Parts: sequence; structure tokens; C-alpha cells
Amino acid sequence: GGDELFGGYPTYQANIWSKFLFRYMPTILLTLIQKFNANISFSKNNYTLFEQVDLFLKAKSIPSYLRHLYWMGQLSGDVSDYLCIPYRSTADFRSQSKLNKLKLDELNQLMFTDYTTYLRDNLLVKTERDSIYNSLEVRVPFLDPAIINSAFGTEGRKKVNIWQTKQTLRSLGIGKLPEYILKRKKK
Repeated sequence: GGDELFGGYPTYQANIWSKFLFRYMPTILLTLIQKFNANISFSKNNYTLFEQVDLFLKAKSIPSYLRHLYWMGQLSGDVSDYLCIPYRSTADFRSQSKLNKLKLDELNQLMFTDYTTYLRDNLLVKTERDSIYNSLEVRVPFLDPAIINSAFGTEGRKKVNIWQTKQTLRSLGIGKLPEYILKRKKK
């Protein structure tokens, strides 16, 4: 739950970058980068830099909430499949009334979408299944209601910037955790 509540996924950073790049970078330059990138073979294991650039540029023309879901791999197929979807708020996927009450900024809306979809429908289901199979009791400390309310009460820009994710959690760990843990990248 820490990634979904405190901005741990690089796609949140990509959303910040996209606001700048898609607005100010000339379309011709974006097209040339995409064409260059199309000629490179991709890895079957981890995303290479070229694959990340390819995903980033392919999602240029869709709304930010769909772009985020596309980058997270929750939408499959060609990006053009999503161009005809009318713009809706992120919350149309789930919990419209909850999101309206929270009045979240755009980054927190993306985190809320991950919290109500990816975390609940994917990660927690797998964790529960695996823990039952192995006769383990699993605790999820970040899903305490007080922590959830605090996380969504913090502005998205205080949790993520273009250079670092989980800023709030990292600042809470200063003096309590070794430096190498506070500075390590997501695996």
C-alpha cells in the first residue's frame, strides 16, 4: 500500500514529466524520437529505457488518468483503442462519491485509482491467496485508516517530484533508517 498511498510508482513521475514535455516539446521532435525508438528491439524481462520511452510517447494523446493506467499495464492493446473514450474523472473507475468528498489533486487522483484498483484487485488478492496457501498471517500496516487519510490529505507534489518518489516516507525515515535504504530506487 505504500506505493499507492505515497507515490512509489515511476508512472507518477512520468505524469509530471508528460505535463511539461507534451506541452512544450515540438511534435516533430516527439515523432522523430518515436520513429527512432520503433527500430530498437526490446527486452523480454525488464523494461529497457527504449521501452519506457516507447510507452511514454505512445500514450501522449490520451487523458492523464488513462495514460497512467496504460503505463501501469492495466489497459492492454493499442493506445488508439482509448482515444474514443470520452474524458471522465479518474474516479469513474471506482468510488466517485469518495473521490468527490476528498477533493484530490491530479497526482493523488492517480494514486487513489491505484489504491482502489491495482492494490485491491491485484496485489492484495495475490497476497491473500499466497498467505493462505503457506499458512501465514499477513499484516498490511499502510492500510490503517489513519494512514490512508493522512496520505490522501497530503498534496501529491509533496509525495512525488520528477526526481524522487515516496518523498514523505523517505523524510519520515531520516535518522531512523540507513541512508542506502532511503535513497535506493524501486526494484
